[in-house]
This record gives sequence, C-alpha cells and structure tokens, in this order.
Amino acid sequence: APVTGEVHGRVSTDGAVWELGVTARSGAGRLDLARLGAVPIAGGELAVQMQPRGAVLRQVRLRLAGPEAPTLTASGSVTRNDAGWTMQARLGLDALPAAGLGAWWPEGVAPGARAWVVENVTAGTARNGAWEIAAEAPADLSDLRVTEARGAVEVADATVHWLRPIPPAEGVHGRVLFGLDAVTVEALRKRVRSAMDR
Repeated sequence: APVTGEVHGRVSTDGAVWELGVTARSGAGRLDLARLGAVPIAGGELAVQMQPRGAVLRQVRLRLAGPEAPTLTASGSVTRNDAGWTMQARLGLDALPAAGLGAWWPEGVAPGARAWVVENVTAGTARNGAWEIAAEAPADLSDLRVTEARGAVEVADATVHWLRPIPPAEGVHGRVLFGLDAVTVEALRKRVRSAMDR
C-alpha cells in the first residue's frame, strides 16, 4: 500500500532520543500479519508516540476493502520493564456484514472462534464491537503470550446454525461475547425456521 507520513521527536544534548512521534496515512493495499494471515484494506491512519521504555499507540484506523467493508480502530500501549514487555490494546468495529467474515477475519486470529463463526453465522450484521487484549513477552520478544482477552459485539438479523441439520435460528438479535478461552452467543430474540417456512 502507498504510505505517507511524518516523524517528529525530541533528543537530549548528547543525542539520546527522548521521544519520537510518527503519523502515517495509507492507501489501498494489504495488511500482512505474518503467520496470522492478511487483510485487504482500502486505507488507514496511524499515530504512535515512542519513548525509550515503550510506546503509546494513540490511534489506528483501518478501512477494510470490499462491499460494505467495516472500519476498525485500535489504541494501546507497549511498556518495557526488567522482566520484558507488557502490552495492552483496545479494538473497535463499526459494522460488519456476516458475508464478509471469511475475507476480513484472518485465519490465524482466534482460529477456533473464526472457524465456528464463519461456518455457522451465515447472515446478519455485527455492530459496535469492542475488545480489550493484554499480552506479555520476554525482553527478546521470542514468546508473546496473551494474558487477557475480552470483548463483545452486537448482532442484528443474523442466521445462526446451532446444530446441523437442525434448521437455523433466523432473525437473531443479540450479542457475541469473547473471552480468552470461549466465545458465548447470547440470543435476545430469534425465529427458528420450520418446515412450513420452506
């Protein structure tokens, strides 16, 4: 993707960097997440502030590519201490149609949850997503470990297959709750398709 940006900073009289700020804007391209997969994007913006002991991600905004593509936002921080690194991130999602889940959800990100959701949620829209993630890593970043993950997203007019070949629940309104070890679907209102509906 084409990228433009600005860098500004402060240094001490002996040349040591006190603070470094980066702002950048991207055009259409692909966000490569290495072994986690890749995501097509229409554009994005980034603002980060870096210091010797860490960095603050003030804002990331990614507009994904494709029809009715969603916008993702993120902020967070990375801090270095004697034991290694601690990381915190907050992620947001405006609206995402179920038809695009397979293209926009990288295969390596929560693969178990992805497989179930992509296969079993076949219609509807996810809105107002919000997640919080915490992670730790040793000083050499050789082993990143997610220590906390939680979040929720609202679902409207969804079709959810619970146990095939049982007919799916249609017109589902509810929430999907994400945790470190489980994904929970709360259906607030639904209609189950019967043989007479076909």
